[in-house]
Amino acid sequence: MRLTKFETILHQCAAQNSVDPQSGSFNHAYVRNLVAFINQRLVEGWEWDFWPEWTLIEQRAYRDAHDSTASYLTDAEVYSADEDAYYVAAQDVPGGTAITDTAYWTVLTDYKRYIAYEQTGKTKLGEVKAIWNKDPEQSSTAFEIAFVPSKLGFVVANDAPTQVFVQFRERPPQFSSTYWDATTQWAVDRLVYSQAAGECYKALAVNTNRPPETEPTFWQLVEFPYVLQTWVQWAAGQVDMLREDGQHSKSWVFDERAEEKLDDAWRIAFPQQQQYRRAAFVSIYSSG
Repeated sequence: MRLTKFETILHQCAAQNSVDPQSGSFNHAYVRNLVAFINQRLVEGWEWDFWPEWTLIEQRAYRDAHDSTASYLTDAEVYSADEDAYYVAAQDVPGGTAITDTAYWTVLTDYKRYIAYEQTGKTKLGEVKAIWNKDPEQSSTAFEIAFVPSKLGFVVANDAPTQVFVQFRERPPQFSSTYWDATTQWAVDRLVYSQAAGECYKALAVNTNRPPETEPTFWQLVEFPYVLQTWVQWAAGQVDMLREDGQHSKSWVFDERAEEKLDDAWRIAFPQQQQYRRAAFVSIYSSG
């Protein structure tokens, strides 16, 4: 995915709102409001369509992959790629037990076929566009499989293959106005903004005094998509900040211009679909 530095987004949005990033008006309270608007508009643009840069196709099983080093509780269900089969634990399984050990594992022949919204070691699913029997980018005989969303995940019919290919949109990134500092103990998944790097990061492990820009073991960069840069600049920096200032009538003028920027980005990304634009929709998952 093509990226834009988050500091650039902040400064462009501020400039759109006639605020100099070097002035006293660009304070933490201002940045906090601005980041909230940026997050909202980013989600709106991200979910406008299945943009190529964050729409993936991944092979998925219906259960987590068996880990021979892990221990399992009775009734745990796993998938074995080596056997291309599903198993259920007949009793508590100690680490190091082979999946073929029938004293501990029984082959599952009747199981519900669903792809969970979150699977260990896999990309978290946003909205699913299609589920295929084969990789549609590699096979001319691939066909779509009907599915329905449920509490468990995306359910397919019992005659679907043991693994399927899921075409889905990644979940949108979110950004933070919380400044990183060396004295705070940061919890896993906490978002921070590094003033030194001009970027946002998510904590991968509990840590203190681990600068995000130099400690990739503890921090992951939160990436801002270049494709949505201009849309967010106009929508968050202009429209939303005008409304925040009570200038609602003026904001409607710029609202139309902002949508034109999103349309422009869409036309570049989808040159074969000029007569169609997808409406925004409510996300099927929690933003948290």
